[in-house]
Order: sequence, then structure tokens, then C-alpha cells
Amino acid sequence: MSKTVFDQSKLRGKIVEKCGSIDQFAAKLSITPTTAGRKLSGKSEWTQDQMIKACAVLDIPTTDIPAYFFARQV
Repeated sequence: MSKTVFDQSKLRGKIVEKCGSIDQFAAKLSITPTTAGRKLSGKSEWTQDQMIKACAVLDIPTTDIPAYFFARQV
């Protein structure tokens, strides 16, 4: 069974809009840029705590988590 791949493009756009770069976003989440990159490329999964913290950093309502973290890749 293959792993579900999610489209993180909306999240990437919000990261650039609010933080300027993935490196700055990663610093605000207290993770490495490499870890952030792996999560954004689907090679590693977001924890619930990381999603909630990312929403706070990016001014995303937690009710919008599905749109940013679980959009199916077409």
C-alpha cells in the first residue's frame, strides 16, 4: 500500500508570506530547516503539536488545518 502524499503548496505559500523563508519558519518552530523541508516534501510527518504551533506562527485558524496540511495531491 502506498503512502498518501499531501499537497503542501498552500502551506509553503503561507510560510513565505509570513516568515520570508523556510529557514525562518523552522527557527520559529524550533526545528531544523532540513526537518521542515522533509515535512513539506512529505518525507516526514507533522506532529499535532507542530501543526498547532505552525498555525500560531502563520496566523492560520486551527479549523483550517485540513486545507493546509491534508490537501490531497492530484
